[in-house]
Amino acid sequence: MRRLRALLGETEFHIFLFFLCIFLFGWPFVSFSDVARLEIVFIYLFIIWSAVIFLLYLVGRSQTEKDKLEANRFESR
Repeated sequence: MRRLRALLGETEFHIFLFFLCIFLFGWPFVSFSDVARLEIVFIYLFIIWSAVIFLLYLVGRSQTEKDKLEANRFESR
């Protein structure tokens, strides 16, 4: 669990997540030109959007815990 928190707190992971989101959200508009597949594109975007929201929640939570640990360390000095 600590390794996951450390990964979520890294700046490099945030940059990777940004470019991954650009790729995942931009890809359907480039490849799905058929209007009949609009339902599939909608479902795909909803699933990807939900996954990104969950990842951002985990990133925010790891940052909050990191801030609490630093505050406790500062107060104990």
